[in-house]
Amino acid sequence: MDEDLQYVEEARSGDKEAFSFLIEKYQKQIFNFIYQFFRDYHQSLEVTQETFLRAFKFIHTFQSGRKFSTWLYSIAKNLCIDEIKKRSKVNTIPISEAQKRESPDDGTSMLYVHKDPDAEMIKSEDKRALLEAIDKLPVKYKMVITLCYFDGMSYEEISEVVEMPLSTVKVRIFRAKKKLLEYLDGKM
Repeated sequence: MDEDLQYVEEARSGDKEAFSFLIEKYQKQIFNFIYQFFRDYHQSLEVTQETFLRAFKFIHTFQSGRKFSTWLYSIAKNLCIDEIKKRSKVNTIPISEAQKRESPDDGTSMLYVHKDPDAEMIKSEDKRALLEAIDKLPVKYKMVITLCYFDGMSYEEISEVVEMPLSTVKVRIFRAKKKLLEYLDGKM
């Protein structure tokens, strides 16, 4: 039996420590996934917490034939989409403004690692251009690019998370990369 499934079964029986193990195992990955959408530490933290609250609340609906991590990413994805829909009804913060905000120093984000100042400045500009280009993508493309390149999921896992055929995932990743190249043309 998969270790995650063992803890899921124990959590279904009401064992909060078993679910705490699952939180510890996946919280950083889920946070980083969500952070790619909002680029706001506090917002990402809230959505991450909501992801785990919902997972605990609905643990009884988890189907043992699935991977727990894929199920968890599906919950996070749905919460991100809901939050993006809410945000589209109110003012949004451009990426340049979001980057001016205080960066997390707790190691939860891949965005704020500093070494050689000159090399880091060039990397920073390239990364900023890439992040701005990703922000321009429609959500359907942003979702698959983030899962593939930031979370390292296979196309099959992405297919399961976004609940669409594998062929559609492949097409969306291809189109997203094409759009990114168009956005980045002349910037990098």
